[in-house]
Amino acid sequence: MVLRDIGRRDWFPKKDLVGGWLGDRYPLCADLPKGAFLKAGATYKLLGRSSRMRYGFDDERLDGWEYARRLALPTNSNLRSLLCADSGSGCTYPSVVNIDS
Repeated sequence: MVLRDIGRRDWFPKKDLVGGWLGDRYPLCADLPKGAFLKAGATYKLLGRSSRMRYGFDDERLDGWEYARRLALPTNSNLRSLLCADSGSGCTYPSVVNIDS
C-alpha cells in the first residue's frame, strides 16, 4: 500500500472479523454526491460539545481544502432549525436527528 498523503490515513485502523478493515468498500465522503448530507435518510449524531475531532488534529495544510471544513449554518437554514430544535428558550440539540424529507 502506498500512501500519497500521510494526512489522509486513518491513524487508528480497526480490523474486521474476516481479514479486512472496517470501512473498506464504503465510499469516501469526498466521493458522495453533492448535498448528500441534506437528502432524506441522512442522520446527524451529536458527538460532543466540541467541534474538534477527538483523536485528530487541525492541520494548517487543510485550510482551504474543500473537504476539510466545519459546517457553519446561517440562522435561517432549515437544517439549522432541525439540528437546533429550539423550544423557545434556545437550542436543545437532540442527540440524533433524522432528515425525513
